[in-house]
Amino acid sequence: MKRIGKKVAILLAVMALTGGYVHTASITVQVTAASPEELQKSAWRKVLANNAGALTEEEKASLNQVFNNIIAWGTAPKFLKDNPDALNQTVTKVNSWDKYIRLYSTYTQVIGENNKAVNSDTDNSGRAVYGGNHQYVSDAAATLGHQGNNFGTNSVVVGYQPSAFGENSIAMGTGSTAFPIKYGENFAGYANAIGADAWAGDMGNAFGTGAVAMGQGSVAIGTMAMAGSPDIQKYISRGKYEYQPYFEQLQAAYPNIFGETQPNESVTARSERMGQQIFKEYSTYFKKIGINDFTTFKTRVSQWESVLQKFGWHMALSKDARHNVTALGFGATATATGGVALGAFSEADRGTTTVKAPFSEVTLTAENTLGAVSVGNKTHGRQLINVADGTEDTDAVNLRQLKGLEKKVGTAGKDGKSAYEIWREHTVDGQQPNKDKSEQEFLDSLKGKDGKDGTGADIDIQGNDTGIVVADKKTDTAGKTTYTLGLDKTIKAGTVVIDGTQHKEKASIGDVQINGEKGLGTVTGLSNTTWDEKHVISGRAATEDQLQAVSQKNRQAISELGTRSERGTASAAALAALHPQEFDPYDKWDFAVGYSNYRSANTFAFGGFYRPNERTLVSLGGTFGGENIVNVGLSFKTGKGADCIGMSRLAMAREIQALKEKDAAKDRIMQALLQVQQQKEAEIQALKEKDGQREEQIRHLTAMVMRLQK
Repeated sequence: MKRIGKKVAILLAVMALTGGYVHTASITVQVTAASPEELQKSAWRKVLANNAGALTEEEKASLNQVFNNIIAWGTAPKFLKDNPDALNQTVTKVNSWDKYIRLYSTYTQVIGENNKAVNSDTDNSGRAVYGGNHQYVSDAAATLGHQGNNFGTNSVVVGYQPSAFGENSIAMGTGSTAFPIKYGENFAGYANAIGADAWAGDMGNAFGTGAVAMGQGSVAIGTMAMAGSPDIQKYISRGKYEYQPYFEQLQAAYPNIFGETQPNESVTARSERMGQQIFKEYSTYFKKIGINDFTTFKTRVSQWESVLQKFGWHMALSKDARHNVTALGFGATATATGGVALGAFSEADRGTTTVKAPFSEVTLTAENTLGAVSVGNKTHGRQLINVADGTEDTDAVNLRQLKGLEKKVGTAGKDGKSAYEIWREHTVDGQQPNKDKSEQEFLDSLKGKDGKDGTGADIDIQGNDTGIVVADKKTDTAGKTTYTLGLDKTIKAGTVVIDGTQHKEKASIGDVQINGEKGLGTVTGLSNTTWDEKHVISGRAATEDQLQAVSQKNRQAISELGTRSERGTASAAALAALHPQEFDPYDKWDFAVGYSNYRSANTFAFGGFYRPNERTLVSLGGTFGGENIVNVGLSFKTGKGADCIGMSRLAMAREIQALKEKDAAKDRIMQALLQVQQQKEAEIQALKEKDGQREEQIRHLTAMVMRLQK
């Protein structure tokens, strides 16, 4: 077991005696009376850091509650001294708890600069934080990218400036935002916003660039798909705000909420006033993450204006939001409760109202009807094709069924009324017995002049009619004559002529000629020579002109598909050309440019790579010029190994250059010393020569003296 500070050991021993325990996954403490969570967290951080002497009185009181008020801090050593047996019995529990303490001590991983946990003045922890300038709560699940706001327990944010403000939420993509849902005075999360500038709130789901789902349980899927509030158009037109909903634009769009714009009000004053208003609206939420007042909020949240501006939009859009709305497709908009907009540019704005439906006379109400399903908008509609025949009262009918009904009921008479309508209005003794009966009941009531409905009846046809040949005639015992009928070879009826002569079968119907002669078989005179995919009639013969038009469209579609395929391949190849350079601790950012040509497609790719250390690589790339593609990647190593103390080629080159410069300096010093030495040797040699000259002079003088003495 790792070494535990003396005070930590005392705490664990007392907890073992009193039955307390610590569960580090959520940092909760079992107590008899509930205590403020943040106060106990702060106290435990100091104790686990072997800094119990820094505990405040409030923190001590909070920890005393852990021990069920059995023992005070000042008497803890005496209690353990008087109970040595009890202390010995806690050794096993202390050993088992050590792994939890070590887990708590290494619970978080923060990689990057300027990251801050907003629910603490000093804490810089987080379950997983990668990147820089993030703001988060310490129990957020994962924060990846740059300038992210992760204020939700177990929430995930990924990208540039993403924000998750509710628990168990996901915000993924540049500027994506997931808001909490307000119920009463409380807030919950469970919203998912995935895509650049995607916004989701109130347990909604927004998937796609610019998708917005602001109604409770609403879903928006597709680029610029909108689901929720009828006021959502004000948010759609936010392009002039440059992707940032400033306080000024909020006030201009919603003066009924934020007050009329005051021309003389400064930007700072407006931010302060509106910031306080929005903070007050969400004060319960901010208290939940440990921020109790507006001043603390501004101190802990460095980008507080940006955060409150987003909450301001949520505050406005959720005032009149519609629930359970679905928008699917590019630019689809659904703003009615329970409404569904299917397809690009579809609009679903018809909600539930009390109205009597025509023909069925059924009263539609909010209790028995959901929002409408729209497959188009007021300007452009869509056909619903391949619809099967309806079988139940609430099934949709198709054109085939309507044609069948027309044949059964017939058209309206001279007075504009059909036989069914006349039958319903029939009056007997001042009453209308058929008023509430259906069309099927009308059809079932029809009888012949003999009072029968015609089932199994015989039909008498007079012979010798033009175009009809009586092949056989029989008379039964009751005097009933039965005719066997056939058709003449040539039949004429108005503009219709059918020639049934063998090997010459021909028919003409107006301008249409059908030639069935053996070996020929043609149909001419058809008027449908152009192709319109919006007006297709099932079962109608197609002309060669129409087939040629369809063939041309198919060739064009295949050509466009080939072009897109080539662009996609070129884009993928251009992305593959992006590679990071070796890790350099002095230059952590790498940028790469790639180019690819595939057949007729040319694509450029640009990418960036960020390495905070040798074990982690964050990449972002995109293409333009072909099929635009964007990718984001995170590569990291796992295991027990630590960051390698390696050296890139550039760093090695710098160090080698520095060593060379040092060697050159040493050489210069040695050369200078050598020159000094040579100079000294020359001086010594000169002195020796002078000494020799002096000795010679002395010998000469000595000889002269000796000669003089003689």
